[in-house]
Amino acid sequence: MAPPALPALIEDILYPCPHEPLPPRTKPMRVLCLGLSRSGTDSLRRALYMLGFSHVWHGFNLPDPSYSALPGKIFTRLARRKFSPGSNDQPISREDFEVVLADCDAVTDTPAAIFAPELIAAYPEAKVILNVRDTEAWHKSMVSTLASLPGNINYGWLIYFQHRLYWTARSFFETTYYGIFDGDIERTGKEAYERHSESVRNATEPERLLEWRVEDGWGPLCEFLDVEIPDEEFPHGNNGEEFQRRLEHFKKVYRHQAYQNIFGLTGAVVAVAAFTYSWYARMRR
Repeated sequence: MAPPALPALIEDILYPCPHEPLPPRTKPMRVLCLGLSRSGTDSLRRALYMLGFSHVWHGFNLPDPSYSALPGKIFTRLARRKFSPGSNDQPISREDFEVVLADCDAVTDTPAAIFAPELIAAYPEAKVILNVRDTEAWHKSMVSTLASLPGNINYGWLIYFQHRLYWTARSFFETTYYGIFDGDIERTGKEAYERHSESVRNATEPERLLEWRVEDGWGPLCEFLDVEIPDEEFPHGNNGEEFQRRLEHFKKVYRHQAYQNIFGLTGAVVAVAAFTYSWYARMRR
């Protein structure tokens, strides 16, 4: 089970996300790749860079220390509006996405793909790619990778002691794990996967949509994007082993930082307790 979220006000106090606001968009959003994780999202990301795209948003950005922790917070808060809307919530808009995506000309992977209908409406100038995979193969991959995260100690109580880990974990839990899989990827995954794909098809005009598999390679992708086919082989990335290596790297980095914060907090508590005891002892003399 995933660790519970803290109240929003406490989150803002304990886990601030200082950042420089992105400048206004200077290039159009060209393509939205809205298939779920484990459906060739990293291969597609690499391919788009090879085709000349300048910044492709991917879920890898969330734990990457070279990026602000803000996207994790933004996607978490948007998930709460999407899946647990309050009476005062406004519809999710382009302005909400631009806080994170203003410097991007392409989007792929979750958590962004969870907001497929909203992104399609927010960026009418963008083409849409539904990257898909055989449902059984996709489900097997999900169960062996992302489904195990909620039971992992690094996504358990440790998240409360490192701000990026907190927002990365919360964005996964609230957009993906609970948002579309109802807290059980193994049980609900196949149906949710098919439902998500159908929602993309229903929200997109046929002439604006390409349904694509990694096995299709360059041909249909380049024709759809109106670019020349590169001389290089189509890239393949983030298989199960690569995913685990990347995950272990980020876990090691943020686990170390979390433990440092725990020790620092413990030392501060001990120091305050010692000072209080000393002051109380002097006052009783």
